[in-house]
Amino acid sequence: MNRLTVLVISAFTSMVTGAANAESYVAVQNAEGVQAVTMHAKSYSFSPDKITVQIGVPVELRITKSGWVPHTFVIDDPVSGLNVKEKLRSSKPTVIRFTPERKGEFSFFCAKTLPFGKTHREKGMHGIFVVR
Repeated sequence: MNRLTVLVISAFTSMVTGAANAESYVAVQNAEGVQAVTMHAKSYSFSPDKITVQIGVPVELRITKSGWVPHTFVIDDPVSGLNVKEKLRSSKPTVIRFTPERKGEFSFFCAKTLPFGKTHREKGMHGIFVVR
């Protein structure tokens, strides 16, 4: 194999396995007792895409969005206290507050879809909240 082929295969492998091996961002309580997390919504991803929070402690997400593509932030698990559906704005951060009431792993994602194409979630715009 030539060097270019090896480089392309290596880059692809890193992209595919990177999310599975990504370390979790662990939220820390600020002086007000809130777990503050800053996220960035990119073209078709969230960063960070794995976040660990404590049960029963308020969480404040500040999500900034880049680009013109419309995005949302959704967590759909009302039993756990995680029932969020917000449209993300480009002009200023979207602030979302909630208090997780159940331990576990909960998916978050963008619910937008492209006409005649894959959903943003299928294109990689999703992540996990780990509640401990």
